Amino acid sequence: MTTEEQIKAIEKQLSELKASLSKPTQFEVEKWYMHDHSIKCLFNYQPNGKGFGFNNGDWTLNWCCDPSDWHKEVRPATESEIKEALVTEAIKRGFKEGVRIEIIKGYSKGNVSKNKIKSEFYYELYEDELSCESYGCDYTIYSKGKWATIVKDEPIKIGGYEVSFSGDYTMIDGNIFTKEFWQAAKVVASHNKAGVRVGCSKQFDVSLETINKIINQIK
Repeated sequence: MTTEEQIKAIEKQLSELKASLSKPTQFEVEKWYMHDHSIKCLFNYQPNGKGFGFNNGDWTLNWCCDPSDWHKEVRPATESEIKEALVTEAIKRGFKEGVRIEIIKGYSKGNVSKNKIKSEFYYELYEDELSCESYGCDYTIYSKGKWATIVKDEPIKIGGYEVSFSGDYTMIDGNIFTKEFWQAAKVVASHNKAGVRVGCSKQFDVSLETINKIINQIK
């Protein structure tokens, strides 16, 4: 092959490469992509050019993904990028140790239940799910664009004083009551002729219903 022929062959290869780069990226449905240009956008491509994900770090369900406009700057997102963004959003939403949630998927799949969670996060790329450990079980708090709901319990009050929780003990008007105390109180209150009273002068009656609510919120 002459030098002239070699030059023409190289020019042809460059032309083909340029043509391939100018073609719009063919996005795959339910795959995550990163837009690295002037703004950082991480999105999960959905049918009809729609999607959900992050626009400069803000979660959105109405992201418009047009490959013809973005093909030069968009690339497949890495698993670590996806997990980092989802974990940041989970923390922003308030998923942390001690909160109660209505799970969207978990140990008993399909059942909605309230559970306390720990703040250890796990991401599964294939399922596109973010989970939190919850005392022996993993509960999905994010799945394919949907987030679990944080349950905001009504404050428990005894004698007008709100019961505060910290670890495995509670506090009422400056008085500390342990988890063991409430478990013993439950046994006492379960008897028809017995009752439980708390306070400096044992002036406040505590019903079995209230005791159960307290025990359910203690870790």
